[in-house]
Amino acid sequence: MMMNRRWVAARVLFTLVAGAVGASAAVAETGYPKRPVKLVIPFSVGGGTDTVSRVFADYLKNRLGQSVVVENKGGAGSAVGTEQVVRSDPDGYTLLVNADTVGIFPLIYPNLKFDVRNDLTPISFFASAPIVLVAHPSVAAKDIAELVALARSQPGVVTLATSGLGTPHDLAATLFSRAAKVQLNEIAYKGNGPALADVVAGHVQIGMFTLSSVQAYAAAGRLKLLAITSKERTSLAPEVPSMAEAGLPSVDMSSRYLLMVPAKTPKAIVSRLEEEVAEIARTPAFRDQLTKMGFEALSTTSKSTDMLLQRERERWTPIFGNAKLAPKPTN
Repeated sequence: MMMNRRWVAARVLFTLVAGAVGASAAVAETGYPKRPVKLVIPFSVGGGTDTVSRVFADYLKNRLGQSVVVENKGGAGSAVGTEQVVRSDPDGYTLLVNADTVGIFPLIYPNLKFDVRNDLTPISFFASAPIVLVAHPSVAAKDIAELVALARSQPGVVTLATSGLGTPHDLAATLFSRAAKVQLNEIAYKGNGPALADVVAGHVQIGMFTLSSVQAYAAAGRLKLLAITSKERTSLAPEVPSMAEAGLPSVDMSSRYLLMVPAKTPKAIVSRLEEEVAEIARTPAFRDQLTKMGFEALSTTSKSTDMLLQRERERWTPIFGNAKLAPKPTN
């Protein structure tokens, strides 16, 4: 029995090694990549996804030995840019960056022209960032308790900006309004950048944003950081209280960014990209750069990434059920 187990273990190891060598050999045989690669960011310029994706693109360029051309294609909470990648050739030359909320698109959009689970292959998560609820200095609330009191006194009046329907910021807003039992007037934009610009300008009262995108404004006194949408404070901004401290522990949401490709992309290319993301995430310079920007480096396998997306679907299905979210005003 012992010899049999050793033989089985040896065969499994041989198969894994042979598979990895085979994938590398297949990529080497095709010479991938032979030309520049396009990285589609389904949000406008200036937001958290755009910022961290451009840093990632620089490191990916060095790893692949080819230019990585970044293209911003915002709209419909990232559905427009995502569909563009779905319709692209599955040859490894069109890549997508999105948040993990891409996995719950079927719960949000009633008329999607693509199926996330069948039309896209996840490669790996490569970064994450905390989300923070902020307010313009003119808002008469210095903390979450005062904001909740204000919103309850004016149902549907307090305006809230997010980067788009179905984005982590939008879902954080959904969790907040449900937990706090308040009715907010949410305005969904085509990206973090324009949403943030309107809150900083005072056109919108509050907003949900990636922490890294608002820290400079807070330091200059142009925004108030009210709470991190998590159960615990973050080491990236330890002075900002958590939602749990404000009595809203169910408001637990962060932004996690992942790389995806069209379904039917050759397995050898998927494996190559998975390996490159892992190498990038282990690079000290990349990790340090992300930390300074308010992000944390990550890497996952394609299989585990798919499992994490499935977990998100399971998490949000009881909240949304089979009912689709009502469309929100979009700027």
